[in-house]
Amino acid sequence: MILTYAWREVVRRKTRTTLMVMSIFFAIALFVSVLAVLNFFKEAVSLPFKTAGADMVVETFVEPGPWKKVRLARHLGAIPVSVVDEIRKLPGVEDVSGLLLFWSWEAPRMINIAAVDPNDLERVSPVSTRTALGRMFTRLELAIPSFEGYSAILDKRFADIFGLKVGSQIELAGRKFTVIGIVDYTSVPRVGQAEVFIPLNVALEMVRESHEYLRDKGDFVNMILVKLGAGADRKAVEGKIRQIVANATGLNPEKQVRIFTSESILPDTTGVSLLTQQMFKIIAILMLIGIALLVMKTSVVAVTERTQEIGIMKAVGWRDSDIAKLILTESAIQGLIGGILGCVVGYTIAYLYAATAKFNLPHPLVPYSCLPAAAPPQTLSVAMKLSLELILLALVISLAMSLIGGYLAAKHAATMHPAEALRRL
Repeated sequence: MILTYAWREVVRRKTRTTLMVMSIFFAIALFVSVLAVLNFFKEAVSLPFKTAGADMVVETFVEPGPWKKVRLARHLGAIPVSVVDEIRKLPGVEDVSGLLLFWSWEAPRMINIAAVDPNDLERVSPVSTRTALGRMFTRLELAIPSFEGYSAILDKRFADIFGLKVGSQIELAGRKFTVIGIVDYTSVPRVGQAEVFIPLNVALEMVRESHEYLRDKGDFVNMILVKLGAGADRKAVEGKIRQIVANATGLNPEKQVRIFTSESILPDTTGVSLLTQQMFKIIAILMLIGIALLVMKTSVVAVTERTQEIGIMKAVGWRDSDIAKLILTESAIQGLIGGILGCVVGYTIAYLYAATAKFNLPHPLVPYSCLPAAAPPQTLSVAMKLSLELILLALVISLAMSLIGGYLAAKHAATMHPAEALRRL
């Protein structure tokens, strides 16, 4: 009975209902659109890390070495392989792997190569067979079970351009490699991505041959991928890694040791600073507070306008609790309608933004040369995802706003005396 009567009142009082619903609608639409876009930012910049199974990328920043047929990727300095083992022992670190990214001039192009430890194909790696994120996964099938010697895995786009397949031969720095696998990426770039992947020991041989200054450095890599365990203290781990790398290389830990996470690259990638993001959130919250106060005032005023109606209801036997239930039910209906409409419009705005937004990854994460054969998809173009948690939060807020207003209105209605109300008839 209460629900039916409340619905009739909501429909009958069109002007008052429209005012209440639209107030809540605007607040929720702004709140949802802002948070959905900010969540979209975070999801977009985290994907290149997730698709490689990593949470952090560790590099050193040095002046480029001399130009040679084979050269390390620009500004990426050598890091001893022993550092990888030290990082692996740190509390909070779940997995680690090292890559050696370099370029090989094969006129008229520079082939972008990533050398990996064969054991890391089942670890955190841009060609990890363990990474699966919905449809954004790596499909890798090896023709032979071992990845060693002069064998290569190709990015499918690179293989397609040159008509290469499993069993084909590819020449790199005067050496012939046999293609033993094709890795099929989705359009989402991942850290450490390359056109060709070869075993680390062979890559070290090629790089040392071109650069005398690297021959006495022992085994080394120039990119380290780190996967953290659940609940790991990111700041603490980052500080320890920075110091380990600085001690092993003699470089300045603050200026020359670079650690990238999705959080650290978010401002540069999206063009929206962390301060601006916080301001967006504050504006949305202030809007909610302002609308909540308006809803409360409007609810109380609405009850005052219904003095005669409430007086009659009390005169014919309605208790204060019954009237309170009626007012709260009306408020809940209005809040729910406004909340649902706000969620729909808020997400529509966010979807329209996401459909046109494109973000560029920092070059150190995908350090391709200026003349790649198959340019990496450095531009992030990621689909917006619905967040059930955000929708539920928005609906809870809209109901809370309306119910608080309804509660204040019900308290005001309880102070009305039937005789006083009836004298106004």
